[in-house]
Amino acid sequence: RGQRRDPAHDQPRALRLAHATGEPWLELPVIVDAAALARSQGRTDVARELLEGAARQCAGGAPAYRCLGVQLAQADLELARYRPAQARAHALAALREATAQAEWPQRRQALYRLGEAERYRDGFAIARAYYHEYALADGTCEAQVDAADVDAEMLFDQHRVAAARW
Repeated sequence: RGQRRDPAHDQPRALRLAHATGEPWLELPVIVDAAALARSQGRTDVARELLEGAARQCAGGAPAYRCLGVQLAQADLELARYRPAQARAHALAALREATAQAEWPQRRQALYRLGEAERYRDGFAIARAYYHEYALADGTCEAQVDAADVDAEMLFDQHRVAAARW
């Protein structure tokens, strides 16, 4: 007691406990966290296996809200693996579900990931649209600045330096 534990050390125990409940509502966020940890450690195959298992639970009728987190995590993983087409597919699925369920924070997250996926595919025009939609949906100054920064970076990458100034 009193010592800080490494989250990686606690992850297998957390997964076992969550799985033992038999409740996807409790299990899916733990799986998403474990996958994020594995991804951050460069163990993308482990992250993929965890998320594929979670996706199977979602296909079997797990709560839609929790499955949004799985879809967004799958998009993040595919972006980290430089697989923009797959990331786009997961982010689009999350966008559709978030919109249908009126889950606005997850909708904003899906829009941002769609922008990232399109940017990786050199689809700068559609990426700009997704980033700006994200910023409008978020409504904060920070999101507006973030979208403008990404826009400027994309213009710079296209050697359109004069247009990149804002």
